[in-house]
Amino acid sequence: MYESSIPKTKAEQEQRGRVLALRCSVCTAGAFAFAVLAILALFGVVILAFIYQFGDAPEEVILAVLSGLAVGAVAFALIAFFLVHLSPSLEKRRNDFLERCDGEESFFVGEGTFATFEKDGLVFHGEETAKRIHIPYRQIRFLSVCTRKRARERGEWSVVFEVPAHYLIKDGKENDPPALIQTDGKERLYRVIERHNLQLLGEMPTSKEDVRFTPKKLFSLPDQSKRKSALITLSVGMVLLVLAVVLGILWEVAIGALLGVFGILFGVRGILSFVRARAVFGVYKEGIFWQEASRAESAFLKWEEIECIAAEQKDGLPLLAVKCAYGFYHFPRAEGAWECLIENFPEKCEG
Repeated sequence: MYESSIPKTKAEQEQRGRVLALRCSVCTAGAFAFAVLAILALFGVVILAFIYQFGDAPEEVILAVLSGLAVGAVAFALIAFFLVHLSPSLEKRRNDFLERCDGEESFFVGEGTFATFEKDGLVFHGEETAKRIHIPYRQIRFLSVCTRKRARERGEWSVVFEVPAHYLIKDGKENDPPALIQTDGKERLYRVIERHNLQLLGEMPTSKEDVRFTPKKLFSLPDQSKRKSALITLSVGMVLLVLAVVLGILWEVAIGALLGVFGILFGVRGILSFVRARAVFGVYKEGIFWQEASRAESAFLKWEEIECIAAEQKDGLPLLAVKCAYGFYHFPRAEGAWECLIENFPEKCEG
């Protein structure tokens, strides 16, 4: 997808690499700048709305400037949104170029570190350093992984190299748990793995149509600390609404209306935060879903990548331990979730 011709000389490669890096930097800086402009324009709209309501400036001028700022705020926000979504694509294009400058069978596995496929093993080495770590193919497992944040078919594909940790860790021992090293899944990598006759385990990339999955059952785990914060926000909103009514009747309608707007905003925010202050565990025909109360972390695991699930206790808390080929997940166990899993997918439940 990102492949293009590679310049023959080192100087030309470095020049194009600097150009690609500059594009990434400009895109990131532009997204931040336009986001700030959108916020400033929005503040301008609010300030002018107050001037229009309480000031003596000409109505035609204020309305013209107000309209311009409103249009500008929307335009700046859209441009920032576009640049934010463009930035990862440019970064991937740059990384692919740097990989292919190192070699057609080289791939980034971390900041400034390549994994290069050679005749009898995988070699890890840095961009600037001469140190090389050679690991024979017979000691490596190659795992295909699709990271899904939502209960849907689409996700981010990657390949995980499971290698003996003692090759990478100073004073490591042969019986240490293996290290997992991840790189982006891309067509060139899959071709290289096939070319070296290596076995790729796990879920294979397909051209399946993206679909949303329907849950068999969803379980909620309320977050009490977040619900307390939501109740405080809701209380502030209610107090502001009471003050708005009192001030509107006894003093000034405009001031009361302004406080009322803030009261409604705080109230709605508190109600929404209270409703959303819960983690979610879902059982699906296609797999299981987990989402934290903060919405910051979520994961959907398909049954094809799950080896088994077990009910455990840790520090007195009930957990679900989900074993995959590339490692373990531990999710808080909602009441009834384990029974639902046993009823619907007994072959995946351990013990």
